[in-house]
Amino acid sequence: MIRFPKPKVEQFFYTYSIDHFQVSKDEKKLVFSTNLSGKRNLWALDLSKEHTYPFQFSQKDESSSFIQFDPNGKYVLTALMQMGMKIITFTPCLQREDYRSR
Repeated sequence: MIRFPKPKVEQFFYTYSIDHFQVSKDEKKLVFSTNLSGKRNLWALDLSKEHTYPFQFSQKDESSSFIQFDPNGKYVLTALMQMGMKIITFTPCLQREDYRSR
């Protein structure tokens, strides 16, 4: 029989959420804002693969107010909240393999 460790009460008070998401025009990429790592960041899925798993797309530890692909699908535009100021950033739209090799 498999034995699992006794859960800590804190586990039951932590929730994961997705604020918003955007699918690319060709429907091969999905970028979403979530707290999967404990802080708000952008995560992505490569929908062109049969089995996909989310990977961290950016690590700014800030919440974003929107996500938008550029018309050519090469960049992701987002606005991050840093110290009460909105910062607009452009991030190259990479494939999972490209992202991991950096």
